[in-house]
Amino acid sequence: QPYIASYFNAIDDKTTISSVSLVQAFEGAFLAMGCLLAPFLMKVLSEFKCQTLTLVFMICCTFVSSYIKSFIGFTLVLTILLGIGLGANQIGCFNYTWKHFPQTKNRITGICYFFYTATPVLINIIQNKIVNPENKEQTIIKYYNGKQYKFFDESVYNK
Repeated sequence: QPYIASYFNAIDDKTTISSVSLVQAFEGAFLAMGCLLAPFLMKVLSEFKCQTLTLVFMICCTFVSSYIKSFIGFTLVLTILLGIGLGANQIGCFNYTWKHFPQTKNRITGICYFFYTATPVLINIIQNKIVNPENKEQTIIKYYNGKQYKFFDESVYNK
C-alpha cells in the first residue's frame, strides 16, 4: 500500500495511505458479491471452468490495473472487478475441495483460509524484495489536515 500511495501521490497530491486503505475495505464487499455469484457460475459452467475463468479474470484485472494512471480507475478495477473475481474463485475452491473431503469440510475450510491468508504475506515479502531491494525508507513527508504522511520517492515506487 505505501508504494501505491506514493505512486498516486506523485500524480495527484490528494492521494494518501488512508485513501489507499479504503480500497481494501470496499474490496471485501465486492468479494462477498463474488461469493454470491460463484454458485450461479458453477451451475452454468463446470467447477473447473469457473475456477479457470475467475483466475484468468483476476490476472487480467491485476495486469490492467498496473497501467491505469488515475487513482479512481485503479480503485474501480482493483476493488470491484478483482473483488468479484476473488470471491467467485474462493467459493469455487471451497466447493471443489468439499466434494473431495466431505467428512472434513471444517478442517478443509480452515486449511483453505490459512493459505488465503498466508499467501498475501508471502507475496508482500517477495514484492518488497523486487520493488525495494535496498529497503529504502519513506523520505517524502507531506501534511494533510494536520496529519503527517510519508511517501517513497520515485526511485522506489516507479519500478
